Amino acid sequence: MKQKFSRLLTFCLAFIMTFQMGMLSAAEAVSDELPRFTENDLVFSGQTLSNAFLGVGNNSSEVVDGNVRFFTQPGGSNSRQYVHTLDQGVEYEAYSHLVVRLKNTGIGGNAMLRIGSSAGDYYQFNYSAVQGESEYRDMVFSLDTPSSQAGTPGSEIKRMEFFIPAASAGAETYVEYIRLVSKDAPMYTAYLVDENGDKTFCVNEDGTATMHIEVDDRAEQDVDIVTAVYDDNGKMLTASFASDGADENGYTTYTTTVNVPDNARVKTMVWDGKMNSLYRTQEYSGQINTLRSRIREIQTYLEENGENYDAFQVNKMQDYIAQLEGRIFDAYHTQEELLQELAELETAFDEFKSHEKGEQYEYLLADGTEVAEIYLPESSPVAIRGAGADLIGDCLKVTGQEMAVTTDADTSRAIILPITVDMPEYQTLFEAGKLDASAIEGKQDAFMIVPVDRALVIVGANNRGVEYGIYTISEEAFGIDPTYYWTDQQPVEKSRVTLNYTTEAQIPDFKYRGFFINDENYLLYWRDGDTDGQALGAMTAEDTIAAVETMLRLRGNMFSVTSYSGTNPSLTWEAMDYMKEREVLVTGSHMDILLSQYYLDYPEWCQENYGQYITFDYHQNKEIIQDYWRYTVERFRDYPAIWPIGLRGATDSDYEDPIFNEMSLEEQVEFIQGAVDDQLQILTEVLGTSDFLTSYTGRGKLSVYARNGLELPDNCIMVWQDNGSTSIMENALYELDPEQSNGIYYHIAYCDNQYVQWVNPEIIRQEVVKSYDATANEYILYNVGDMREIPLSMYVGMKVAWDTQRWKYDETIEDTCTEDWLRLQYGEQQLEEIKGIYDDYYALERDMRCGPIYEVCLNLMKQAVSPDKDREWFAQQTFVEGGRFQVSPEKMKEKESKWDALLARAQACYEKMPEGSGKKFFYNNMMLHILTSQNMNDYGLHLYAAFQAIGASDQEKTVSELDAALASLQAIDAARIPASQGKWENWFRGDDAGAWRDHGWGFSSKRFEERADTLKARFAQ
Repeated sequence: MKQKFSRLLTFCLAFIMTFQMGMLSAAEAVSDELPRFTENDLVFSGQTLSNAFLGVGNNSSEVVDGNVRFFTQPGGSNSRQYVHTLDQGVEYEAYSHLVVRLKNTGIGGNAMLRIGSSAGDYYQFNYSAVQGESEYRDMVFSLDTPSSQAGTPGSEIKRMEFFIPAASAGAETYVEYIRLVSKDAPMYTAYLVDENGDKTFCVNEDGTATMHIEVDDRAEQDVDIVTAVYDDNGKMLTASFASDGADENGYTTYTTTVNVPDNARVKTMVWDGKMNSLYRTQEYSGQINTLRSRIREIQTYLEENGENYDAFQVNKMQDYIAQLEGRIFDAYHTQEELLQELAELETAFDEFKSHEKGEQYEYLLADGTEVAEIYLPESSPVAIRGAGADLIGDCLKVTGQEMAVTTDADTSRAIILPITVDMPEYQTLFEAGKLDASAIEGKQDAFMIVPVDRALVIVGANNRGVEYGIYTISEEAFGIDPTYYWTDQQPVEKSRVTLNYTTEAQIPDFKYRGFFINDENYLLYWRDGDTDGQALGAMTAEDTIAAVETMLRLRGNMFSVTSYSGTNPSLTWEAMDYMKEREVLVTGSHMDILLSQYYLDYPEWCQENYGQYITFDYHQNKEIIQDYWRYTVERFRDYPAIWPIGLRGATDSDYEDPIFNEMSLEEQVEFIQGAVDDQLQILTEVLGTSDFLTSYTGRGKLSVYARNGLELPDNCIMVWQDNGSTSIMENALYELDPEQSNGIYYHIAYCDNQYVQWVNPEIIRQEVVKSYDATANEYILYNVGDMREIPLSMYVGMKVAWDTQRWKYDETIEDTCTEDWLRLQYGEQQLEEIKGIYDDYYALERDMRCGPIYEVCLNLMKQAVSPDKDREWFAQQTFVEGGRFQVSPEKMKEKESKWDALLARAQACYEKMPEGSGKKFFYNNMMLHILTSQNMNDYGLHLYAAFQAIGASDQEKTVSELDAALASLQAIDAARIPASQGKWENWFRGDDAGAWRDHGWGFSSKRFEERADTLKARFAQ
C-alpha cells in the first residue's frame, strides 16, 4: 500500500509539472476520441455456439440461457476442446486480440488457441491461466505474436479451436462470449456521467463533473488515472485520483468528482506504471453551465412575455432552444464551441425580441367623400412612383375616386407617405420621435406601415420594400387580388376603405424571390397567330409587364428574362426597361448561362458573325463561345442581374462533346471549372467590376459536378432543383454546404401537366419549409408555366417565400392564406364548400395527373398506327407507366366515379353563384380543370379498352371505344370554349402549334381522330 502511494505521489508531481508546462508529448500519439468498442466490433458475438465441441473422452456441451455450457463427465478426460468454423472468413491482420469470456470456470492450467484456415493450417497461441474457481475469467489472446505455426494458415481466419484443461473431472465452464477485437478498438474510455450514472456531455449544475473511466479486459491493469481541471492558460486548478476496482462486467472502473468553474476544463489521463501516456479523454468545459443558465433565463422570459409575440415566433424560439439543448447535451463540445453557441443564442434571442407584436390599428383611407392623398414628388424613385401609380388606379377601381398626388410630406393631413430609411423625410420623423424603423434597417426589401399623426407612412429598407408596402395596402385595404391579371378579378366597389394592419416590421425570409415563365405553350401563341410552322411564337411586352407586376404585388424581386419565346430577350426591351425601373433583378434559368439562349439565338448569332453554324463544343470552339457569352453580357450589362453560370448543352441538356464524354468525372469537373472561371472573367471584364451576383443551378450533371469538387465563387448562389413532375425536393439539398449560399428552383407548374393546376398549398409549404431548414434559403425561383392556370399556387408560393418561418410554425396559416385568396375571387358565399372542392381536386389530380395520361396515350397511338403492329401487340399493351407518369387503367377506373362526384359538387356550387367575374373565374379555374381531368381519365380508359378489343378481334367494341375516346377529347375542346372568350381568345391554340404540335405536352383531338380512323380502317372493317 505504501509502495503504491509513493509511486502515485511521484506520478502526480511529474504529471502536474508536465501538464502545466504544456509538455504532455507522450499523449500526442494517443487519440483524443477513442469510443469504447461495442458488439459491432465482435465477429463471433451472437452466433450459435452449440454442437461446436469435439468429443474428447466423455465431454458434453449444451446451451443454457443463451450461453454454451461444456463440461466433463465424472471419470472422463480432463481436457475440453472447442471448435468453431466461420461461414465466411475474416482478415487475420484486421484484429489485435481474441477474448474468451468464461463463467464459473474450473481451469486446471494453461489454455491454447489455434486459429487458421483449416485444422492443419493454423497459428497457435498459449495462455497462462491461473488455476482455480472464478465467477468470471477472460482469456485474452494477443494475435500479434503466435507461439507457433502449423502448415500455411493464410490471411483469413476460417476456423478457431481452443483447449481448456479442467481442474477436475466434471468441472463445468460456460462460454459467455467470444470476441475478435479489431486493431482500432480502444482499451480505455472515459466520459462524464450524470446523477443517474448515465453518460452525459454536461457538467453538473452544481459545478462539479463526475468522470467515469473504464479499462478494457485487454488493457494494462496496473494503471494510474488523474482527472484534472485547468484554466485557459493550462494552469491546473485541482486534480483527483480514485479506483473502485472491477465491476460485474469485468471492467476496472474509476469514478471521480471534481469542481469545474465556468471558464475551466476537465480532462482525464491514463498512465501506466512507467508513466507512459496510454489514453487522453476529450476536454469537457464548465462553460456549459453558463449556457444552460442562459437558456433557462430565456425560457422564463418566453413563459412570462410570450403573449407579446406571435405564437409562431414563440414556437420558433422554443424550437431553436430544443435543438440547441440537443446539440450541447448530447455531444461533446469544446469551450470555444460552447462560447460560440452562447453568442448565437444571444443573436437568436435578439432577433426574436425584434419581432414583438406591433400595434394593431385601423386607418381610414376613404370615407365616401374624401380619399387620402399620396406623397409622390418628382424626387421619389421611379420604382416608388410606379407602385404609387398602381395604387392610384386600384383606388379608382374600388371607390370611383382618384387619389390625389401631393408633394407635401406634412403628416398632419390624411396622406400616404412612401419613403425609405435613407430619405430626409424619414430622418425628420425619426428625430422628432414619431417613427423608428431601426428594425428593418439593412434588411433587404423589408418594410413597415405605421400611422404617424394623421398620415400613413410606408417606410422601406429600400425602394422595393416601399413598393411591397404600397401593394400591401392595395390587397389588404382595397381588396385587389395580386393575381388579378390572370383571374380577371373585379374588386368589390365600396366608398369606405380602411386598412386594418400592424406596425410590425415585415421582413422576407428568402432574400431573392421570383418567377420563371417556362414551357409556355399558351403564352407563346396567345397573341402570335403564326401557328402553322415549327417557329416559336412570342410573348408581348404587355403580357410580360403584367407577369412582372403580378410578381411585384406578391413581393418578388427577380424575374427570369429568358424563355422559349421566339425573341431574345424574349420579353422585349420595353418589358426589360419596366423591370429596370421597378428595380427587379433579371436572371435566367439553369439553361441560360450568362443570360444566353443557345437554342434560339445562338444559331442566328453564328450565322451573322461567322456565316455558318458553329458547333457548341467548348473544346474545339472555346474562343467563339466566349465571344457569344460576351455578346450576351453586353446586351444585359445595364440591368441589375443575377448571372447564371455553369456549362450546359446547346439545348436543355447536359453538356457533351466527343472529348468530354471520354473524360473521368474528375476531369469533367476540372473542365467545367475552367468554363466557370472563364465566365467569371468575362463578367468582370464586361461589367468592369467583380461586384456581381451569380447563380449555379444543379440541374442534371451540374449537381454532380457541384458535389464532386467544383469550386463556386463567393458571389454565387448554389440553386437546387426539385423533381418537376412531383414538385418534391427529392435529390435536391443532397450534401448541401451550409457555408455556401443556397437556394431552390421549384416547379408550381410543369410542362407535362400544364393544362391544369396541381401543386397545392400543402406541398408548397412542405417543400419550401424543408428547403429553408436545410439552409437553401437565399433564393427561390418558381417555374410558373403559363401562369393563368395556377394563380393560387403562385399566391401561396410567394407568401411562403416571404414568411417561411411563419409557415413553418403557424399551423393555421395554410388554410387562412388559401381562404384569403379564395375570398378575393368569390367573396364569403359558399367559401367553405369552394375550398373543399379545391382541396379535393388537388388530391385527385396529384395522385394521377391528366397530362401524363395524355402523353402515355399519345405515344402509344403514334406506335399503334405503324403497319407492323399486329393484334398481339395491342393485346400486350398495359398502359401502365411508372416514374413521373404513374398511370394505370386500374387507377383510372378507381377515379372514374370520384371525378364524376367532384364535378357534380362543383356544378352545384357554380349554379348558386351570382353572375359576375367570380362565377366566370370559378368555371375557368376549377370547372374547366375538373372537366379536363375527368375527360382525360375517361379518354385513357376508353383507349385502353379499344386496344384490348383490337387484340381480341372485337371489331364492334374497337369502333365504339375509339369513338368514346375521341368524344372525351372533344369534350375537353368544348369545355375550353367558355374559357376562350374576350381577352382569352386563342389562349389554347398553342397546344397544337409550333413546337408543341403533336407533342406529348400539347393537346389535339384532331390528331387523335386521324389516328383512330387509321386503326378503324385496319382492324374494324
